[in-house]
This record gives sequence, C-alpha cells and structure tokens, in this order.
Amino acid sequence: MCDVLDRWDWVRAAAATAVVAVLAAGSPALAAPVPAGDPVVPSAGEVASAQGRASAASAQVAELTTRQRAAQAELDALQLRVATAVAAEQEAQDRLDHATAVADKAAAQLEDARQRQEDARTAVRSEAALIWTQGSSTFDHLDLMLSASAESVSDLQVVMDGNSMRASRALDAAATAESAATAQEDFLAAARRDQAAATRQASTARRAAEQEAAAASGRAQTLSRQLSDLASRLDALRADAAALSTARTEGLAAEKAAREEARRRAEAAAQAARDRAARAAASTPVVGAGSSSSASSSSSSSSSSSSSASSSSSSSSSSSSSSSSGSSSGSSSGGSSSGGSTSGGRTPAEAQATARSMMGSYGWNTGSHFTCLVNLWNGESGWRWSATNPYSGAYGIPQALPAYKMSTAGSDWLTNPTTQIRWGMSYISGRYGNPCTAWNTWLSRSPHWY
Repeated sequence: MCDVLDRWDWVRAAAATAVVAVLAAGSPALAAPVPAGDPVVPSAGEVASAQGRASAASAQVAELTTRQRAAQAELDALQLRVATAVAAEQEAQDRLDHATAVADKAAAQLEDARQRQEDARTAVRSEAALIWTQGSSTFDHLDLMLSASAESVSDLQVVMDGNSMRASRALDAAATAESAATAQEDFLAAARRDQAAATRQASTARRAAEQEAAAASGRAQTLSRQLSDLASRLDALRADAAALSTARTEGLAAEKAAREEARRRAEAAAQAARDRAARAAASTPVVGAGSSSSASSSSSSSSSSSSSASSSSSSSSSSSSSSSSGSSSGSSSGGSSSGGSTSGGRTPAEAQATARSMMGSYGWNTGSHFTCLVNLWNGESGWRWSATNPYSGAYGIPQALPAYKMSTAGSDWLTNPTTQIRWGMSYISGRYGNPCTAWNTWLSRSPHWY
C-alpha cells in the first residue's frame, strides 16, 4: 500500500472542523456591544463577520468531508466489483481449461482403447485362421480321433486345447477392449459436454467483466475528478480557517494592547492632575497673616473660602486635564486602530514485460532494480491490475491509496495496467529513488507497505 495517509487523515478533517467551530463560538467579551469610539481591534462588526465566516466554513467542511467519504466509498465499491468480475472470469477460464484438459485426455484414452480393440480383433482373426489351417471341420477331427492311436489322439487333444485357449483369450481380450472403448466414448462425450458448458460460462463471465470494467471506468473518472476537487476545496477551507484563527488571535492581542495603553494613559493623566492640584494648593498665599484676631478670623474665613475656591478650581483644572488626557489617549488608540478501457498486458507476465520495457526511462536497470520491482509488486498485488484491498481501498498493480491518484497518469487507470505501472514507477522514483529502496522499506515494515 502506498504511503498517502497524511493527505487523507480524517483526524485532520475533524481537527479543522473543531478549529472553525471554536472560531464560530467567538469570545463572550468580544461579542458584547461596543460603545462608539471604543478602541477595539477587531471591531464589533469585524468580529460578527468573522464569526459568520467561521460558521459557514465549519458547515462547508462538514458537508465536503461527508461527500468526500461517500465518493471514496463508492469508488472502493466500484473497484471491488471490477476485481470480483475479473476473478469470476478467471475462475470460469480455469474451469474451461480443466474441462478441455479432461476432454483431451479422454480423447487420447479412447484412441488407445480403440487400438487395443483392434489388436484384440486381429488376435481373434489370427487364432481363427490358425484353427482353420489345422483342421477344416469338426468331422475331420472326429474321424482322426476314431481312427488314430491313443498317442495320436492325445497329441491332437493338446493341440486343440492350446488353440482353444488362445482363441478364448483373444475373444475375451477383444470383448474387454470393445467394452473399454465404449465406456471411453461415453466419457469423452460427457467431457465434451462439460467443455462446451465451461466455454459458455467463460464467455459469459468475460463479457460481464468487460461490461463491468467499461461501466466502472467512466464512473471512476468522474469520481476521481470529484475527489480531487473536494480535496482542493477542503484544503482551501482549512487554510482559510487557519488564517481566520490567526487574524482573530492577532486582533485580540491588539485589542488587549490598546486597552492596556488606554488604561495606562488614563492613569498617567489622573496622576498628573493630582500632582498639579497638590502643587497648586501648596503655593496659595494666606491673606491677613499677622493681623488682629478679628481680622485674623475674618481673614482666616476668607482664606478658607479662597482656599475652597482654589481647590474647586484645581479640581476643575484636574478634571479638564484628565479629560484632555483621556481625549489624547483616545486619539492615540484611534491611531492604533487604523494601523491594525483495458490496454497493456492483462496477465501478470505481460504486465512485467511492460514494466521491464519502461525501466530505462527512470534510470533503472533491468537487473537488480527490476528484480526488486517484481518482488515488491508480487507482494502488493501479484501484478494483477484488478487487485483491490476491500478494507483500505488500495487498488491496482502498485496498490495506490487512494486509488484515484493514479488518474494523474491516465484517466483509464481503473483497467489499464500500463497506466498503473507508469504511476507506480513515478511514485517510487519520487519517494524512494529506485525499486530496491522501496522493496527494502516494504520488507522493514509490518504489516508491509511502501
């Protein structure tokens, strides 16, 4: 299985959804109404807009992720149907090959049986001819037995018995050979019927596989384009969500800095006002100092009144100064705000021959590099173009995952071994440099993958 899980890690999709969901929730402090002129970065409108975009992005990520999973599941099922149809075709072809072998063997055995039958018939004819030459009729033998001596009759009996036994054996052999030939003819007829049925099944399975592959090929192209588009859109949404998160973080930091600066300026202005008031109170002269007691009292009262007025004036001055300072702070913060179809070899042997012919274009040799490639893809797919993993969806000779990535090498990747080989070699070249490095990596992992 090719290592492409980093791009299709659903955990990342879930994490991206969580990010935009957090952005959509926003901050309670930022969501509160902001008085006009308050130095907030970002502004209340910007926060509301950002929350809206985050909510929309979250919904789109969820929708696109669901659609992506559905499309991938459909493509996996499509690959599995093609693989099943091709396997059924191969099974039917195997049955046909077996039936043909049985029929051929039966035909050969029938030929042997017929030859044995003919040999037995020849033997019977030979024995009959021999008996005929030794005596033309039973009457001749009877006459000889009546007129001859006992020794002559005994000799004749031996001859007749020997001829009879040979003739009997020849007749038995002929009968057995004839029976065997008849049985073999029946067996051959049955084998031929099985062969014909297997031929029909193989033809039906082959047509079904071809139709399934043809129908699946077009749909696979559509799904490949759809998955590529979904992947691009998801990447864009995740990038937007990340940028939005960064903007929010930076905006919150700027807002906090602006508030801290405004508070510092206000505290500094208030402290300056208090200092001026204290200095003004300390420098006010006392009228009538050193006069009579009544005058002193009057002066004291006047001084007290004057002092109260001075204090009131100082307080007003402090208030004015503080207001001015606050206005200056607002201006400063305001400034901060503004700055913020099937072709190629169908069999494993033909696919390997195709791969061998392409080795030179990648700078690989047809010795050790080709041996490593054969071993690698033997372990992955057995060099079968329709091989599919029903659990992961890995597909084809190089077992690409996701399979539709092979569309970069050709739109007919579902059924064209040459397209699959071209993609697989490019993948190995880009990731490992050569097949032997890929093969060694495959061996070092359990379960194996590269």
